[in-house]
Amino acid sequence: MLRLTKKINGKTAYIFTPRTWESGERIEMWVEELWTPRGELTRFTVTDAKTGEKYKARTASCGLTRCICDAVIYGYKDKGIQSAKKGQVNALQFKKGRVL
Repeated sequence: MLRLTKKINGKTAYIFTPRTWESGERIEMWVEELWTPRGELTRFTVTDAKTGEKYKARTASCGLTRCICDAVIYGYKDKGIQSAKKGQVNALQFKKGRVL
C-alpha cells in the first residue's frame, strides 16, 4: 500500500484523514505512525507529527456493508490543522456527528 509521506522535524510523517468524533468533520493530519489499522474494529493511538500530541482513535465503517476502512479521532479541536479540502476525500460524505 502506498501512503503519502513528507518530512516533518527530520522524521517521516504519514497522511491520516479521520473524521472528528465531536463534529463529524473530516480532517487531514500528519502522523508518526506508519501503520493504522483497517478492516477490523479496534481502538488505537496516533501522534500528530507537527505538535507531538497524541489522540485516541478507532476504526469505523465507511457506510458500506462490512467495510471498515474509515477512522474516527477523539478530542480533536481545531488547532491549526487544516480540514481536508473537498475532493481530497472519498466520495462518501458523512452527516455531522454520525459515527458507525
